[in-house]
Amino acid sequence: MKTVCILSDKKDFYQPVEKFLRSQNFSVHISADFQEISELDKAEKINILIIDFNMLPIPMIKDEIKLELEVKKSLVILCVNEPALKNYKTFWGADDIIIKPVNLQELLTRVMLRLYNLREFIDKDVIKIDNIILDPLKYEVRAKGQVIDFTLKEYELLKLLMTNPGRVFTRGYLLEKVWGYDYYGGTRTVDVHIRRIRSKIEIDNTVYIETVRGIGYKFIESK
Repeated sequence: MKTVCILSDKKDFYQPVEKFLRSQNFSVHISADFQEISELDKAEKINILIIDFNMLPIPMIKDEIKLELEVKKSLVILCVNEPALKNYKTFWGADDIIIKPVNLQELLTRVMLRLYNLREFIDKDVIKIDNIILDPLKYEVRAKGQVIDFTLKEYELLKLLMTNPGRVFTRGYLLEKVWGYDYYGGTRTVDVHIRRIRSKIEIDNTVYIETVRGIGYKFIESK
């Protein structure tokens, strides 16, 4: 499990980010100063630091990033309002920038891509069930040796099911975990994505995803 620290003192910024990242199996800490982050890093390695750019004076951000983060090699993401971009300097050491208000799915995608480039992906273990192989390091799915084209949501949904074979997931749980707590679509969305996944992996009528009537779905080994 990767550890994320959010540097912010504004609840309207860090609360939705924290809740979403926890739902994606990150360990998340909130802090309002670099000294606390430094102490935390000694006890638990911080892999990703998300900075609410506007909460700190610009000179402090520059000095602290140069002092602390270049040494610790954490992945640093600055979240800024668009007008503040003119103040950003590349030598501050950030790895990525996201415009506020933050799109949570975009944030997750950027984090995963950065971790992949560093070869520090959240889950390095390949998941293999029968002829289906899900490789988190490559972010790809294979069925009978063929790479299958998946959308991000389809991939995350299949990963959750394959990581817990035999476990029955309700549609509501899948909706919350994959789409996030702030998604207002109905559970019909889950059914549509399950149908698409089945059409891609259930070759030659092989059943992998079983419908549990009145409840939801589970991933099974082929019958």
